[in-house]
Amino acid sequence: MHSEQTIAALSTPLGGGIALIRVSGPQSWAAVQAHFRPYGRGELAEPNWQHRSALVGRWMDGNEILDEVVVLPFLAPQSFTGEDVVEISFHASAYVVERALHQLSLQGVRPATAGEFTRRAFMNGKMDLAQAEAVADLLAAGHKAAARMAMQHLRGAFSERINAMRNSLLDFCALLELELDFSEEDVEFASRSDLSKRIGQIEQQLQSLLQTYTMGRALKQGIPVAIVGKPNAGKSTLLNALLQEERALVSDIPGTTRDTVEDELVLEGVRFRFIDTAGIRDTEDPIEKLGIERSVEALRRSGMVLHLGDAQNQTEAELEQEELRWRERLGLESKPILRIWNKMDVLEAGFKAGSGIPVSAKNGQGLEEIKQALLGQLTDMGYGNQDIMISQARHKGLLEEAVHGLERVRQHLDSGYSGDMLALDLRQAMRPLEELTGHIGTEEVLGHIFGRFCIGK
Repeated sequence: MHSEQTIAALSTPLGGGIALIRVSGPQSWAAVQAHFRPYGRGELAEPNWQHRSALVGRWMDGNEILDEVVVLPFLAPQSFTGEDVVEISFHASAYVVERALHQLSLQGVRPATAGEFTRRAFMNGKMDLAQAEAVADLLAAGHKAAARMAMQHLRGAFSERINAMRNSLLDFCALLELELDFSEEDVEFASRSDLSKRIGQIEQQLQSLLQTYTMGRALKQGIPVAIVGKPNAGKSTLLNALLQEERALVSDIPGTTRDTVEDELVLEGVRFRFIDTAGIRDTEDPIEKLGIERSVEALRRSGMVLHLGDAQNQTEAELEQEELRWRERLGLESKPILRIWNKMDVLEAGFKAGSGIPVSAKNGQGLEEIKQALLGQLTDMGYGNQDIMISQARHKGLLEEAVHGLERVRQHLDSGYSGDMLALDLRQAMRPLEELTGHIGTEEVLGHIFGRFCIGK
């Protein structure tokens, strides 16, 4: 980090009405002051910088007015980066933005790199590493559930839990190391039974966080829902009906769908990714075979399955046999499968749908029931039961490392290891927790994380 340097970047995309340029660093005021003239204080008046007090005026290009702007200063350390920051709102002209950034560069302000503003906030103690990652997740969130999960991390709920576990282990570690100073007196400061109990509690908390990863990842990217069934059961018609658009090709000819078709629908703030698959059957057609292989793969990676039965031509026993084969062949034992009976509009009154949901994809009957069933499955899978969820692969890997480290401490406790060896084990077990929040971290790890950000953030 070169925090003695002042940086600038466009923080909003071009194409809207306003373009916001953010400047951060020790020369922020001087660089902006060279071109900004506030209204009402004379042509050559200097801005009266006050924290979070907006100023309106002209942005000068030599003796010409480049634009009329709003300037909002933030005094260090009460800013996003912890440095002096100025945010300048221009009209969103590509020429104006390019010219203004060029003028700032002449004042010694360099272009910011990807994620550098957030990285400076981390380096200056405005947020920890987990919170910094949550900034990127919040920017990428396309629906309520993903935004809510990112905001939990950004507000520090995840970090607080990790730090509480780390501090508890650190206390025991300090006591174990203190025993070394009194080794001749054979004094025990750290109760081995208390340590074992505390390790068990922390392991349980870590495992609880790890169990949220599958759901958290799915919520972040969208819950994948495979629509499966025999050819001509109405899978494509159902997809089109759910999306309320002609997304998939529909035909009376069995085997029309030769590939998977995907699209998204947001239900009560949660994104579902529906995958229309080729009908699964025995066939010699090489193209259809390839489509069926992709259908099988879609089943494997789905979070839920809509099993569509043809109420005209299939029985409940046949559908149960299909599901049994899929579960055994593809390992779907724990995957929720919602049974749907289609083509109810052409059946005689009195048809019993059994355990499935009766629908008519053609005329829209039963669509709301399907949506409610999907949301109900989310509740059964644990959505809403956890106050904190993880969705980052980095977090999952480090939590697993911490669990393995604590298991090693427990084994060495049972084997009667000395206090100095147990202290070393605890230090190693704490390291992944410290990496989570950035108490320790390599330049390579930081570069990888902040490199995912956009320039201007």
